[in-house]
Amino acid sequence: MLVFDEDDRLFLLRFLDPGKQIPHWATPGGGVQPGESHEGAARRELWEELGVEVVEVGPVVWTRETEFDFAGTWLRSAERFYKVSLPAERVRPGSVSALEQENVTGWRWWELDDLESTDEVVWPSRIGAFARTLLRDGNPVRPVDVGV
Repeated sequence: MLVFDEDDRLFLLRFLDPGKQIPHWATPGGGVQPGESHEGAARRELWEELGVEVVEVGPVVWTRETEFDFAGTWLRSAERFYKVSLPAERVRPGSVSALEQENVTGWRWWELDDLESTDEVVWPSRIGAFARTLLRDGNPVRPVDVGV
């Protein structure tokens, strides 16, 4: 999920893989539960992770398929990124679910310049540039593959 605030900052969560002790930043989101639509999963994840109740999540603007090892388990992920715009004060990480159980160790609103110049690990790797293009050009006709 791409959560932007009124200043076009992007909200990311900081995850720590306990097996590797290597932190990385990524967007809020998660898996789809049995019988749940992708949009329903997006709304549920916004509620669980950020304490935000959203009726409409916006369009799918990006996709990404990747495989990675996290906490000793090999995962395959086919992601859909929905664009959501919210006032920063509405976002309350950890107010509903204990984020540390999901290996979340922090969160922040990122300026796009900071995302494009950081030495920290961020997934997708070029998220700052892709976000800048999205904000400048608007929603794509078809979702953009943002790679790894």
